[in-house]
Amino acid sequence: MKYHLMRGIAPVLAIVLLTLCGCGAPVKSSAIPKISDIPSRTPEAAASPTVPAARERLPRPPFEAPVPTRAEPLAPGQSGQDPVTIQAADAALYGSLRLSGDGGAGMFEQKDPLDMLEFTVNLTYEGFYRLDFEAKSSGGYKENTVRIDGEPAGTLVTDSAEYEPSALQNIYLTKGEHTIALTAVWGWISVKSLTLTPQGTPDGNVYNVPAGLVNPNADDNALALMSYLAVNYGRVSLAGQQSQGDWQSDHGLFGGEAEHIYELTGKRPAVIGLDMIDYTPSRVANGARSTEVEAAIEAWENNAIVTFCWHWNAPEQYITGDWWSAFYTEHTEPGFFKEIMDGDDPEGYDALIRDIDAIAAELTILRDAGVPVLWRPLHEASGGWFWWGTDRESYLELYALLYDRLTNLHNLTNLIWVWNGQHKNWYPGDNMADIIGEDVYAEQRSYASQVNRFLTALSYTDAPKMITLSENGVLFDPDLASRDGSLWSWWCVWNGDFVSGESYTENEMLRKVYNSELVVTHDELPDLKTHPIYIDE
Repeated sequence: MKYHLMRGIAPVLAIVLLTLCGCGAPVKSSAIPKISDIPSRTPEAAASPTVPAARERLPRPPFEAPVPTRAEPLAPGQSGQDPVTIQAADAALYGSLRLSGDGGAGMFEQKDPLDMLEFTVNLTYEGFYRLDFEAKSSGGYKENTVRIDGEPAGTLVTDSAEYEPSALQNIYLTKGEHTIALTAVWGWISVKSLTLTPQGTPDGNVYNVPAGLVNPNADDNALALMSYLAVNYGRVSLAGQQSQGDWQSDHGLFGGEAEHIYELTGKRPAVIGLDMIDYTPSRVANGARSTEVEAAIEAWENNAIVTFCWHWNAPEQYITGDWWSAFYTEHTEPGFFKEIMDGDDPEGYDALIRDIDAIAAELTILRDAGVPVLWRPLHEASGGWFWWGTDRESYLELYALLYDRLTNLHNLTNLIWVWNGQHKNWYPGDNMADIIGEDVYAEQRSYASQVNRFLTALSYTDAPKMITLSENGVLFDPDLASRDGSLWSWWCVWNGDFVSGESYTENEMLRKVYNSELVVTHDELPDLKTHPIYIDE
């Protein structure tokens, strides 16, 4: 998925390549503990954590599906609108697009804004539609943008070498004439036809997910946080912001991007995104330092929710490019990951274990401080741009190893496991994932709900799992997400330019989102340290 390559390395590097808001000194109340006020980490402190009294378990409140836009699903023929099919030969072709002998229109040139296939349709029914593009790709998985009446409406995924339906669902259209256009992002597809079929109301029961966690020994704070997320899923979405600072230490709930948002909206994110990147041994060996753990404790002590990713820098012996970007495949030795996981490099395996244990030490500090963590390791694997995504079988083995070692050896009872592999074939299993995350970097100022990425994430497993927008560049309009049946549990806008200016999200939309009744901000969170723990019955 090229959006990561387009972002380049700016969002994740810890030194000069990390883009930060740089909005000046944060304004903090003297009553709020600063990072410098938090006791330093010592082995004695870690060995003697304060153990709170066990919290009462309560029956979970009955689930009520959110009220849909339409009260009832459609019966066959109820809409009065028959399916409509339009051939590519009857559509408008722009740029380099040409009709082929098989009736298909293509091929789209990558990122060429002139390449567009535009269908025109006149509808007699206002409501939800399924859009089936009969399409094939050249060279495997491709993503391209669908625009309705000129506005981005979602991403079309095409990965078949033969013509097959590629669908967008829960697309809301009014009566009358509409243009539905396909424009190039990755390009390299051919389209034969478009079929529009009326759909019923989105199923609100997708929001009925368990309140429990996959780790049977999960601690009370983790269980209470998951209980809060579960009972509010589908009703509201939690505001989140990646606010990592690494060497600059301008991060967390009261710094960096979160402070910038506060200055614009008067509110702070409910969820703060941080990164374990600079605790990785190969970065520490090059002088990296981090206070992300301290920032997490500060956020939790002030009743915010913390999510951590880990841009895992490869062990030093496998770095072939810049050491600070050695989580990227292109900066590491080709094939080293598979060789390790195949058992052909015992020293490399030991290096991976060393790295895992180093991060476990930081997560242990958080556990002992009572901080539950929405833990999102080995993210975006299927894209291949990170070294842990260069081989699927090796990835699945490493994910299982990581889960087992952190859960059973290091007894990290504070982790809520957010799996973010971005493809069904990379799913590790229901017993190792509490929540499924999807990372979406939509076009600038495109506030669509991204419903089809939500539905894609739902399709990774038949088990009821919560779906979250674990990374995004542009905010979505919560009104559209609620209407489309895709109200993500929380979202987490990436740092730097994605929030510090208006290139991606305009300030007017930022204020609308942060003041929406469908969005929970930091000031609206309940006391998470006393929140009930619900038992599924």
